[in-house]
Amino acid sequence: MRTMYLLHGAYGNYMDWLIHTRIYELAQRAGTAVIMPSRKSAAENVWGLWPGGH
Repeated sequence: MRTMYLLHGAYGNYMDWLIHTRIYELAQRAGTAVIMPSRKSAAENVWGLWPGGH
């Protein structure tokens, strides 16, 4: 099986790929495993902010 790694921007997370692209559909069609690592952004680490400003 092929594998593709997708990285998000500095203030995004793995959901950006699922919401703003058709990656799920494309990966299924191509028989590709998609790895979308996520971590807290720099702002979340420094100020304790979570997505949505909470």
